[in-house]
Amino acid sequence: MATPTINPVVADSSTAGGHYLVPHKHNFNSIVGLRFGTNGRVEPVYDAVNVYANGVLIALYDAASTGGASAPPAVPFVTVTSAVQNVEGDDDNTAGKVEADRFLAEGRITAAQYKTLTTTPTPKGPGTPPSPPVPGRPVSAVTGDLTYATKLTPNGFTLGQAIKNVTFPRTIPQLADNVRGLPVQNIVNNLAGLALNILEPIKAKYPNMLITNSYRQGKGQAQHGTGQAADLQFRGVPAHKYYEIAVWIEKNIPYDQLLLEYLVRDTVWIHISYAIPGLPYGGQSVRIGKPINKLATLNGAAGGKFTVNLHEDIIVASVPNRVVAS
Repeated sequence: MATPTINPVVADSSTAGGHYLVPHKHNFNSIVGLRFGTNGRVEPVYDAVNVYANGVLIALYDAASTGGASAPPAVPFVTVTSAVQNVEGDDDNTAGKVEADRFLAEGRITAAQYKTLTTTPTPKGPGTPPSPPVPGRPVSAVTGDLTYATKLTPNGFTLGQAIKNVTFPRTIPQLADNVRGLPVQNIVNNLAGLALNILEPIKAKYPNMLITNSYRQGKGQAQHGTGQAADLQFRGVPAHKYYEIAVWIEKNIPYDQLLLEYLVRDTVWIHISYAIPGLPYGGQSVRIGKPINKLATLNGAAGGKFTVNLHEDIIVASVPNRVVAS
């Protein structure tokens, strides 16, 4: 292909001004020639240095056809928050500690950060104990082919709302990879009980409720692995207000397990589960297995160290005034 014969004219632009614009000139001397690009179009050739801001390359000149020579910034390390929130909430709750241990070993957090993250503050008092249990509502079995539009409750709460439209989504095929090897229909029926008795009434009281995750596939997922549990956050709510929400839930919702969970200096969420009476779909009950853990405040990175009852002072000390899920 022939070299372009067009040459740019070196000239200043006209002076620009106005009420909010200081008169100035744009100089075009940086254009030193033209060339054919890889797609055949004529494009300017610049004689200018690359542009940096705070030491970071933000514009690469003379690269329209040759491809950028700069590499994109490295992908940030996965945060401890996202890692722990994707595995927390189990009976023994050791997975969060495992993640913190791994991050320390890999140099993602310092020893000081690790100590802060995994230390459970000592509560100032006994906290808020359990109230008399609230009776649940009977659940109708879900039948037919499963889609994300499948209704789990008479009010229209869908399977997609339970497992797909959440922070950590799961798929329908993943329901088969459950902690007890249960039929997929059993997992869905447990999710129906969770939706009817837990998720819908909390959403009615707190419309800003968000589900971070409910069902989780694989081993070691406890009630998450049987479709019986969910983790909740509330858009725009400061961390210390989660205690008030947890107290309301404790007094008004027929939970099987209720945990006020947190990561020091970082975030707060509520783990809650429901057990259909008689456990007809292969579910499990924390009240039967570990009654002391049915209501607790819990550091998500401390390795299963339950602090019995709900403790406002622990949350205030750990995550002061931080807005969660904004």
